[in-house]
Amino acid sequence: MRTKLFFLIIALVAVTTLQAQSYQIRAVNKGGGVVGVEMKIATGTPPTTADYVTDLVFGLKWLASYNVDLEATVTSTYHIAKSGTRKTQGIYHYQAFFADQTPFLFPANWPADTWIELLTVRNTMTGTGTGTFEVVEAGFDITTEPNIGVSLADFSPAVMGSATLVPLPVNLTKFEATPRQNHILLQWTTDLEQNSKGFDIERADQSNPANFKRLGTVASKGAAGGNYEWADRNVTGGIKYYYRLKQIDLDARYRYSDIKSAILDDQGNNNIQLWPNPADKELQVTLDGVSAEKVLIRVTDARGRVVMLKDYNLSSGRKTTLNVMPLMQGQYFLTVEHNKNVLGVKPFFKRGS
Repeated sequence: MRTKLFFLIIALVAVTTLQAQSYQIRAVNKGGGVVGVEMKIATGTPPTTADYVTDLVFGLKWLASYNVDLEATVTSTYHIAKSGTRKTQGIYHYQAFFADQTPFLFPANWPADTWIELLTVRNTMTGTGTGTFEVVEAGFDITTEPNIGVSLADFSPAVMGSATLVPLPVNLTKFEATPRQNHILLQWTTDLEQNSKGFDIERADQSNPANFKRLGTVASKGAAGGNYEWADRNVTGGIKYYYRLKQIDLDARYRYSDIKSAILDDQGNNNIQLWPNPADKELQVTLDGVSAEKVLIRVTDARGRVVMLKDYNLSSGRKTTLNVMPLMQGQYFLTVEHNKNVLGVKPFFKRGS
């Protein structure tokens, strides 16, 4: 029955002690973004294996604003496992742990008044500097949402401390993508890097915003962080590009930054003229200097979805008119193609009806 309770709780619990024992538990900063949980016997004798595997339940809490989670793999000599998934209440995230019911021999000679490491677990994702991870305090009720606590009979560790100044993997304080005269400049800044190997620069474009490909790699500047730049010179004017950073740790684990977008000035596309821009109902397309006889005009939205296709015969003239009235308000991109080769791309804006 107690086993079922393990999946309902998210906290450290137990307020009553039936045995003449006293335990203390704390979270500690192990460095490199790793949080440890330690326990010691303050008085009395060590618990039995049965006590341990049925009654030890505790939780960690941290601010949701850290934008981190705890990794799935818990390192524990004494069979501590995560209970369920991370929960959120108010401004905090909570993760419960319990003594797994894997058969093992509890250490019979656990020395009194000595801190013993129960587990270590690493935090993940890009965070915002350093943070505090606390063993959840007692005093919650099982009727709370999420369920934070239930009284168990004979195992009642006292909370002794929290892990402060735990490094969150990389503190990315700035990431920008800025169009320049003939390239798009990526700039980012970190003021903390723990266990960081470097950054992969990845890019997608408006034709498939979800299809990111690696452009190159920049090595880490070290634990103190610094300012970084990358110039993407393989760009075409008028096309919307999407960029993200893949921050890679020394142990090959990684996490992604937010996505930034940029459009280079449409130099070289002066053979395509759009009017009026912004457009309300109709968009006039003028094609100058295009040698092909037949072209395909494609309109995509900001997410790369095709919203309009039109075959155009240049022998009938150099102008055509598109009915853009059905389009929702927003930015679009008009592409002219011949035999699947892009002759030019022009952005335009559709006003609201």
